[in-house]
Amino acid sequence: MFGAIFAANAQGGSSESCTGCTALSYDLCTTHVTVSLANSLDMNCDNCNDLQACANSISEWSNGLSLGSASFSVASTKNYSVYAGLSSGTMSKSGGGTGIGIGSGSNQIQIKGKVSANNTGGSNMASSATALAVRSGNTQSTAGTKIIGAAPASLTQKSANLQISTGTLPLNMSNGDYSVDVVIAAIQD
Repeated sequence: MFGAIFAANAQGGSSESCTGCTALSYDLCTTHVTVSLANSLDMNCDNCNDLQACANSISEWSNGLSLGSASFSVASTKNYSVYAGLSSGTMSKSGGGTGIGIGSGSNQIQIKGKVSANNTGGSNMASSATALAVRSGNTQSTAGTKIIGAAPASLTQKSANLQISTGTLPLNMSNGDYSVDVVIAAIQD
């Protein structure tokens, strides 16, 4: 009895002909791959303690107060800028009573920020004490005063310090503690 044996494979691939059968030299399997990118920014307050100073001399009232520094670090998948803004247009008086308006007019106080130890790689926009604006949101136009511009993207934390001070203190104010929050925000460009 003479016969032929035929082998068949239902999968596709390259084939070569031989006598009585087809040899399969390779086969394929395709997997579709999608990578979804969502830019990310991570900011740490490395030293954002409450800052306080007492004005009890004519010189301090005249020259303003140095309140100390807040340090922060940022990692971002895109270039970013850093802003510092005030949470309110008024420094509230502890225990109630009349607060102090923030601004440059008479009977107002300026809260200022100066960037030091800028290791972000961005441009220092506050290399001297700069009045901080009141913030109203988390966008570049509402976050306050730009203090660092165009810092490059980095997957490792890059740090800087913000030295906070006041301008000349307003006269005829009641004794007491007055406060406002300084909010530092990193926003991707």
